[in-house]
Amino acid sequence: MLAKKKYLLNITLSVIFLILILLIFFVNIKAQIKSEKFKFQASIPLKRCPQLSFNQTFNNFLASDNDSKIFVSYFDSHIESVDLQAGSKIWKTELGGKIISRLILDKADNKTIYVVTKLNSAIIWAINAETGITKWQVTIPFALSGEVFLYNYQDALVVVCKNGKVLSFDKSDGTINWIKSINFAITSNPSFFEDRGFLSTANNKIFSIVLADGMIVPQISTLTTPNILLALTKKEFVWTDKTGRFFFRGNQKFRAGAEISNIIATSNGILIASNDNFLYLISTDKQKILWKKKLAGRVFPKPLIINNWAIVPVLGESELLVVDLTNGKVINNLTIEKGNYFADDFFISFNKLFTPTIKGLYSFTTANVECF
Repeated sequence: MLAKKKYLLNITLSVIFLILILLIFFVNIKAQIKSEKFKFQASIPLKRCPQLSFNQTFNNFLASDNDSKIFVSYFDSHIESVDLQAGSKIWKTELGGKIISRLILDKADNKTIYVVTKLNSAIIWAINAETGITKWQVTIPFALSGEVFLYNYQDALVVVCKNGKVLSFDKSDGTINWIKSINFAITSNPSFFEDRGFLSTANNKIFSIVLADGMIVPQISTLTTPNILLALTKKEFVWTDKTGRFFFRGNQKFRAGAEISNIIATSNGILIASNDNFLYLISTDKQKILWKKKLAGRVFPKPLIINNWAIVPVLGESELLVVDLTNGKVINNLTIEKGNYFADDFFISFNKLFTPTIKGLYSFTTANVECF
């Protein structure tokens, strides 16, 4: 009897062990499939796919996180969903007025698009990303001018207005959670890190705002007006002014030869583009220059960071550069036809690099991946 029990126990343990091995195998396979789906090798030769053309001048693009759809906003205040594989329109929604924010996608469900328009008043729209049908719309309860910035924070949509007003809306129905005011115009795009937002103002101050309840926390007074602001952590941030000076913890750490157009945090350091056609990488901890590179023109739009590479467009050129962030060397370049120029931020979707241009949307991919 004892031998039989021991035999059954051994069989049971063997079955459990086999199940665990199979589970580990399938988890690894799933992870590998996922990583292959989103893998993009910018350093190897890439092929250019046929251009996707648009009948009107677009405002900006938004990629879906889990399929081949993109969303396009236009200056005449309508948005479209486009199937990249078929190259065809899925739906079109007219909003009215002028679009004054970039499109953002709700990261929680990947099924809701948020955007702000303005006619007589400003309206926030929540649009079903699958159908284009409006889920809700809410009028912002005060006058505003300039661009509006949107940010996903848990179950809330945070809205930052150039006039110094900041609002939080419940994503489910558009109910206002809180409204706060800094009482001065915002001078740079807001920068967010987890549950904090950082804002610079025209009275030479930088504030942080707690996104859960809207509590405003003064951070630092600046000698000059901040032009670009970048949050590094919940407590650390850097900024620039219009003269090309770069500041950290209230101290000037670096000065470019002209106004700085972009600062981007990367795993290798902080990437800086200046309007005298230079690209720099400085260390995050000590703000020391790691490398410096002269370009043929100004950087526009902003570089896209992929692993240890920066995809760098040059204003007025029909070529973009793939720069190795470890040493500043150009390891690849991608071209479009002469007379066509890059027009909006690049993005990765469906294992391809997409580059909006004044004539349409180009994509680049590796030789073993089909275009569409």
